[in-house]
Amino acid sequence: MKPSNIQGNGVMNGISKTLDGVQQVLNMVQTSAPIVQEYGPMIKNLPAMYRMIKVFKELEASDSKENAEETSNLKTKPTENEPTVSPKKVTKTTARRSSANDVPKPKLFI
Repeated sequence: MKPSNIQGNGVMNGISKTLDGVQQVLNMVQTSAPIVQEYGPMIKNLPAMYRMIKVFKELEASDSKENAEETSNLKTKPTENEPTVSPKKVTKTTARRSSANDVPKPKLFI
């Protein structure tokens, strides 16, 4: 009778170890669930954010090329048919766009 008793104990120990392992996995999933809920949507949007960054870099590169062409055109002498453009006007328009003075200050209502 002892051999069957030993086998029964072995089976119970195996089940107990398996249940302990399952319980540890469930505890880990339970503790990591809030992190996944918080950062999951951001990770899902990573490909779209990467594409947007790529497009912005392309736009900046094309803008810098256009600005370089404009400044090179300003340095060359204009022909008789072309109007003259002073560099001061160009700097005023770019300064006006980047000015933060035009934006009203936020108001706090209590």
